[in-house]
Amino acid sequence: MRRRDFLIAASSAVVGAGMLGSTSAQTTPSTRSTLDRKTRKKRRILCNDDGHIMGSEPPLTVDHFRQMVQGYKGTAVDALFWCGFDREICTYDTRVGEVAGRRFHSFKNAGDWRIHQNTQALIESGKCPLGTLAEVCRQQGLDLFASVRMNSHYKIDPDSPSESKFRLDHPEYLIGCPPGYAEGSKEYAVRMGVNYARPEVRRHMAAIVVELFERFDVDGVEMDFMRHPVFFKFHEAFENRHHMTNMLRHIRRRRDEVSRARNRSIELAVRVPSSIASALRVGLDVRTWIREGLADIVIGGEGFTPFDMPFDEWVEAAKGSDCQMYGCIEGARSREPEVIRAQAMKYLKAGGDGLYLFNLYSRVAGWKEAPLFAEVTEMNRLTSLDKRYQIDRRNYSPGTSTHLSAVFDTALAPVQLPIQLTEDPDGRGTLVTLAVADDLQSAQSRGTLKKTQLRLEFDENHTPGDQVEVQLNGQLLGGGEGTPLRAGALEYDVQSPPLRHGVNSIEVRLRRRGVSLSSPLILQKVEIVVRFK
Repeated sequence: MRRRDFLIAASSAVVGAGMLGSTSAQTTPSTRSTLDRKTRKKRRILCNDDGHIMGSEPPLTVDHFRQMVQGYKGTAVDALFWCGFDREICTYDTRVGEVAGRRFHSFKNAGDWRIHQNTQALIESGKCPLGTLAEVCRQQGLDLFASVRMNSHYKIDPDSPSESKFRLDHPEYLIGCPPGYAEGSKEYAVRMGVNYARPEVRRHMAAIVVELFERFDVDGVEMDFMRHPVFFKFHEAFENRHHMTNMLRHIRRRRDEVSRARNRSIELAVRVPSSIASALRVGLDVRTWIREGLADIVIGGEGFTPFDMPFDEWVEAAKGSDCQMYGCIEGARSREPEVIRAQAMKYLKAGGDGLYLFNLYSRVAGWKEAPLFAEVTEMNRLTSLDKRYQIDRRNYSPGTSTHLSAVFDTALAPVQLPIQLTEDPDGRGTLVTLAVADDLQSAQSRGTLKKTQLRLEFDENHTPGDQVEVQLNGQLLGGGEGTPLRAGALEYDVQSPPLRHGVNSIEVRLRRRGVSLSSPLILQKVEIVVRFK
């Protein structure tokens, strides 16, 4: 493992305890970043990997890491964001956190044993996973960022190696559930996360981040504030935002010191909620972080709401700063090439510096054969490729006993789907909007535009004879009496105009039900298809 001469003990990694523990919002702003936006490396794609290799069948060797990294060769991925830290558990040689499984003598399942066995064996052999990966990445010309998940709200078995001693020894460090909130409430669902209102939590998490660039030869560190994006009790989050900013100021100052000592840039990246307002709602004053140069890279959004999130708001916030802005593409949202192209087009046309992939690391083996992730980084190619723009829909239902709806609902952009439609022959329809990043009229005048379509899909509750009226930017489609559904869907070939570059208004009205039902017809999907010659 490659290390520097100035390895620093864990105790020095938590210096600044007074500042991190301060309750005052008045602090001295950091100086501007030593990394200039114009001279900083321009990376096309940043790819997050959740560290799945550590669960491989032992023994894990350097060759396994090398094979994993070689899978990115020939792709447009320029930096790997590798997660070796979650819930205060580390799969690398740490002096601050807890090494995975080290305090256990027996394991309930083989998965936990594999992670521990691989981690411990590599550390003992002098091939610490993170240090080994940094060296292999550098040999392959790939930048490496160590990724830190800044919170976790999963309910974990206290006897599991995935539950940290930090939490077990200090239950008072957890967010907890305020009195009066029942199981199933949002407040109850996030009770298991650590509470950054506690100075002990901030000191510990800052020490984790600082150790990564002090002791390991990484190109940067990512603070992933989207896994999971609740850091305080909901009613205390906004008033506590200065605590998070102070923590980043401390990390940034220490980063600058280490960068000067190494005569080498180390970058700080943050992945944040979908909008400035949603970030503030959970206690993250990202606009101040950008203004003060506390982050070199900001990844906007979680990837579940790529079309409805106001990414241009983040780009605007970064104007005039040294901060680079990346848009998130989430593999769980869609893996269809035409949808991913549309997401990429939106981010890049808005002024984004590149793309960030989450939950797509498992596809690396096919990227050399598939041109998708080279296409989406080259605007000259992307502008002439087929795309499908979609309205985002809700992924999690509120009121469940799991943490998912509570955690992600707070940080996601508001979504427009699904919509319940009831029979209304004389009233106005429901209005939704969908932005198209392609310059359709220019493509049409050049003769390169082949076809554009508007598609709508409904739930299984549709019936024969349902009549739905659709207007696109004020123009009625399919006739005055509405269009009968075919297999629960509607599809219109449309021209430009009425379809246009930018925001399109789509009005949907259920004029008549074919069969009398007490349950509504639910609009589940709306997309605009753009095809080129």
